[in-house]
Amino acid sequence: MQSLLEWFQSFPDLTQKEIDTNWKAWIKKHQGVNDELQNQLGYRIAISKSFMRSLGWALNYVTKEENEQEIPDEVLNQLKKRIRNW
Repeated sequence: MQSLLEWFQSFPDLTQKEIDTNWKAWIKKHQGVNDELQNQLGYRIAISKSFMRSLGWALNYVTKEENEQEIPDEVLNQLKKRIRNW
């Protein structure tokens, strides 16, 4: 855990402009919707967190347990597309 924390802290802090640019790129890739809510920090946190949790849930519970193979990129891309359109 300590090495992970050190790795994370080795990255420089982003400026507000970099944060906004990254957010706009992420939202365009995952939602394609552009409205006023996207400029609010609480909305950004909620949508990012819900996206990651839904993806994590799907990867943990949608696949069969006996399948130990890697999930193909096509299946993962279809899953991301479905999550994006919820």
